[in-house]
Amino acid sequence: MGILKSWAIGFLALITGLALFVTVSVISSNFDTELTQNDLQPFYTPPSPLDGAAGDLLRVESLGVDVDGAESLRILYLTELDNGDLAAASGMAFIPTAPATSEPRSIVAWTHGTVGEGDACAPSRQKDPASQLTQFLPNMIQLGWALVATDYTGLGTPGVQAYLLKDQEIRDTVNSVRVFQQNPHADDGSRYTVLGHSQGGHTALWTGHLSKKFAPELEVMRSWSLHYPNLPN
Repeated sequence: MGILKSWAIGFLALITGLALFVTVSVISSNFDTELTQNDLQPFYTPPSPLDGAAGDLLRVESLGVDVDGAESLRILYLTELDNGDLAAASGMAFIPTAPATSEPRSIVAWTHGTVGEGDACAPSRQKDPASQLTQFLPNMIQLGWALVATDYTGLGTPGVQAYLLKDQEIRDTVNSVRVFQQNPHADDGSRYTVLGHSQGGHTALWTGHLSKKFAPELEVMRSWSLHYPNLPN
């Protein structure tokens, strides 16, 4: 057997082995993801019928994310649709364990960017739920600020995602803040800042502009859009 032929056979075996390794890795990863989502599904399946008011907390559990100086929570709460019907939305909350340095405690509503359409794309259902928050969350917690982060209606929970529909995004955001107010560490906070990028930048801008229409008892102190889609509405 010639040297060239031996090299070709060896190279083919290497490529075949690499392809098999990648295939097995992808299958294993998908299997792990499916198992995780199946385990999470009971939490994200809301009670029926829905009863209560927009901003009510339905469920809460540990998010399983270690954030120094904070309690990290997965939340399921009530929000409202355009027709007035109640809907369930999911999200996350990060609450400092230390007493507030000022009263009321500062609240930040994080509005995430575009992540996809499937329920598994919801930030609170992902393997690393706080991945979008790592650059600023530790500093916020050190300052004594709390952060709530909606997944938006229909992402992670039953229903249709109202992608870039400003009124629904605002409802989901202000109702996530209302949920936080029910926590004993909220210290009666009614003022909040909205921070987001991409889809969340769109949400942050419109929440800062129109939130009083949906939550007159809350006061937006600042609205930060790190990046937003160029849309006419």
